[in-house]
Amino acid sequence: MKIFKKIKSLILPKQKVKKKPISMCDLIIERIDDKKKDSKGFPEELTKKEWVAVLNEISFAFKVKKTNSLLKSPARINQRKNKLKKSFQLFEKYLHKL
Repeated sequence: MKIFKKIKSLILPKQKVKKKPISMCDLIIERIDDKKKDSKGFPEELTKKEWVAVLNEISFAFKVKKTNSLLKSPARINQRKNKLKKSFQLFEKYLHKL
């Protein structure tokens, strides 16, 4: 039986593990998580607590875009739209700090 395994390994190439493609959202979320752990890398005009709150808002926006979840309630849709708009404005403002 061992001989069959050896022959099989010679004939059939080993299958490579395919990596799942990483989206831009995944990269940004990962970078934001790293910044949350960094105690010194926040803007001078913000405290550490405010900076973490800003990062959480930005992270929320990218997680929503990644999952692409749909809401049924028009009121909730409007709330989420406003929150996403604010979050992406914060992302534009603090992009250089990420």
